[in-house]
Amino acid sequence: MEKKPALDKEQALRRLTALCAKSEHCSHDLRQKMWQWGLSDGQQQEVIDYLESHDFVNDRRYAMAFAKDKMRYDKWGPRKIEQAMMAKGIGAELRKEALIQFDDEEFADVLRPLIENKRKSLATSDPRQRQQKIMQYALGRGFTYGIIKLCMETLDDSFDEDDV
Repeated sequence: MEKKPALDKEQALRRLTALCAKSEHCSHDLRQKMWQWGLSDGQQQEVIDYLESHDFVNDRRYAMAFAKDKMRYDKWGPRKIEQAMMAKGIGAELRKEALIQFDDEEFADVLRPLIENKRKSLATSDPRQRQQKIMQYALGRGFTYGIIKLCMETLDDSFDEDDV
């Protein structure tokens, strides 16, 4: 099988312009594509500069939309969202700005139905074991201890910090 020929800067620019016109992308993802296409670092920077100057790519806008989508549709907590943005090459300031648009109560509103569904699926009737399993589940979805505690206190199961 032959290796695909590398794209030149103009071809890459056309492809990425079309891609960014359809949906949000971060500059890190675009750089990865260009690296796969064989563009040099200098060419990559020229393409990114063009895309940014013509508002095809904007990492701040991307971070805000990414955080909102992951919370609302994928039901992720702030820690998991932050880790995913970090993997996407989003800087610390933009990650913080994207997450600050939500308060703990908004994340709690997302987590409560998840906890209710998890409780219904648990086989154990031991309250301590149930709390531990729910805590482990919520932490795995990226929610902080404070948000989990807030949710557990409003549900009918009592929540005691010493139980976890």
